[in-house]
Amino acid sequence: MTMNKVNDEFKDDGRTVADMDIPGMPWYAGPNDRLGDRPKAKRNCLVEERIVLTKGEKRAIYKGIIAAILPLVLAFAVGYFFIFLFLDKVWLS
Repeated sequence: MTMNKVNDEFKDDGRTVADMDIPGMPWYAGPNDRLGDRPKAKRNCLVEERIVLTKGEKRAIYKGIIAAILPLVLAFAVGYFFIFLFLDKVWLS
């Protein structure tokens, strides 16, 4: 924005030098945003409600995380075991 010095105060003349409203960014609301038609949810997108979970819900989330990660960890562990077994028995002997 350019500013004009008037009466020892800076006054905004309203011109835009570079539009920082980039599609895909969290604060982008689309072309209607400049007209004030933005929905209330978009207006306060950075203010979110805190989600409160019960102990059972937290436990279910943790079980789901373990169920998703455990097969991958076991696959890598078995793979490393066979690699070291190969190195010990075949290559290094």
